[in-house]
Amino acid sequence: MYNTSNLLSKNSKVSAMFIALLGLTISFTACKNDDDYIEQPITALSITNASPTTGTLNFFLDNQVVGSSSLPYPKRYDYLRAYSGTRTGKVTDSATNTTLYTKSINLTAGKYQSLYIIKQNDTLSYAVYNDEIKATDGKAQIRFINLSADAPALSLVLEGDTTTFNNRIFKAATPFKNVTPAKYTLSLKNTATGTVLATLNDVTLTKDNYYTIWAKGQMSITAVIDPRKLGIEVDKL
Repeated sequence: MYNTSNLLSKNSKVSAMFIALLGLTISFTACKNDDDYIEQPITALSITNASPTTGTLNFFLDNQVVGSSSLPYPKRYDYLRAYSGTRTGKVTDSATNTTLYTKSINLTAGKYQSLYIIKQNDTLSYAVYNDEIKATDGKAQIRFINLSADAPALSLVLEGDTTTFNNRIFKAATPFKNVTPAKYTLSLKNTATGTVLATLNDVTLTKDNYYTIWAKGQMSITAVIDPRKLGIEVDKL
């Protein structure tokens, strides 16, 4: 089961969503019959297509398709309600309905989690992260994930800010960290050499909001214009 509505309305702060979960198990009451009710824990799950492709994907939980439309690279489905526990995640090609990847995933009750569909050596897999958010104290809170399969260990640099997001190998994530709200130029650097590999200009990070900034694409793609080349993606949670 999943529910395509956000956990709270679009007008609600994400911070309020996380405060509501702090120390609690989200659950809803499911009617078993007229006199018997059960508490079913749920997880808030976002799903991102981080597999460099020109096509689009469908994602299924226990054979039920997620989302009202297919998922292009590098887009995401916002948090959905899903039953907690061991679930089967399946990825299909939306054009042909061919199954591309199937694997069990563990959804933790009362947690916000992010699932990324990734590709390494032409093989799909999942990377799942717990979204452990802390108080913002009027700051913007961000984490960095390296999801470029053929890139070296990468560091994210925010021009004019000294907060470190260093030395992340493929699939490795930093904790969420507070940074000063501002407009930034973001850079991906080869941690070993300091070489700038990608930049993204004019990224506005606002106070009391949460962001995942991730390295996307492939270094082996060298075309000047190709959405699958190494780059930087910013997702506001």
